[in-house]
Amino acid sequence: MEVLNEEKQYPTLKLFCDWVVHSKLSGPKVQKLLSEMDDLYNRHLLYNILMGFNMPPSLGTFLNLQGFKNELSVFLLKNCGIGTPNTLDKLRWENFETVYCNIVSNCLLIYENKKKPLKHIDSAVIAIQKLEFNPAQIRHDPLTVPNGVEWTFFKNEKEAFKLLLTWGSKPALREAFLPPSAPQTPTLPPR
Repeated sequence: MEVLNEEKQYPTLKLFCDWVVHSKLSGPKVQKLLSEMDDLYNRHLLYNILMGFNMPPSLGTFLNLQGFKNELSVFLLKNCGIGTPNTLDKLRWENFETVYCNIVSNCLLIYENKKKPLKHIDSAVIAIQKLEFNPAQIRHDPLTVPNGVEWTFFKNEKEAFKLLLTWGSKPALREAFLPPSAPQTPTLPPR
């Protein structure tokens, strides 16, 4: 990307590439995303207000890795002639997401603006969470994928809340946010 001078065309891809090689990220895009997440938590989820489609699109596609996969697919096809599976085909991207999240799982995204501190969070990490489905759920949705993307948000180095994203064309928030001790049972996909 740098050699081709295309970083500005692929800002999300650049962020995810930087994340792999740094133990902490705190640039302007990370500041904006964590600020949007803090605001979202404060306006909706803290009060158990359903979100619907009120999540800022850039935040949603960042959290569910969709923006990363979209820009990676376009970049690889345009510059290398390499085609990828449709980015909405979660099953075909599952191994990629798992490997990527395992690589960056100990790398913090950090909010550092001391002049405008956030109310609920100041850092986040990502992980892959194995989902457990009962046979009835799998029969209901044969495209059930075995993993979700789990975000853990912190304030002052203490876990504030978790967010588990499961498959959907938009981020599917599982029972909004999970307190640290909540059981890890997924919900059925919307019809």
